[in-house]
Amino acid sequence: MNASSVSSISYTAAARTVDTNDLEKQKSRLQAEIRQWQESKEDEKTKTLKITQLQMQIEQIERQIAERKAESKSAQGASSSLNGNAEAASELRSLYGVNTGSATNPNGTFDVRI
Repeated sequence: MNASSVSSISYTAAARTVDTNDLEKQKSRLQAEIRQWQESKEDEKTKTLKITQLQMQIEQIERQIAERKAESKSAQGASSSLNGNAEAASELRSLYGVNTGSATNPNGTFDVRI
């Protein structure tokens, strides 16, 4: 993979962090709504039904948060691995004086250097 792949992975991990923060805020709002329902003067059947629905939404959000965090860790691991490979290749080039990579000739042909 190249630098744009690493950048894409980092961006994806950052986007998931933002999503996770939004989900945490949504969870907090639902918890506040549960407290309001617990204190409401509605009949018990209505309160119980609404609180149960809100609790189910919270459980769903918690699952989404867990998934996002797992995906984020996976993306960060891939990024670290790619950075490590690039560093290792750089060390080998400097150690052995080998130039690896590709270049385009002035005449527009593509040569691979090993």
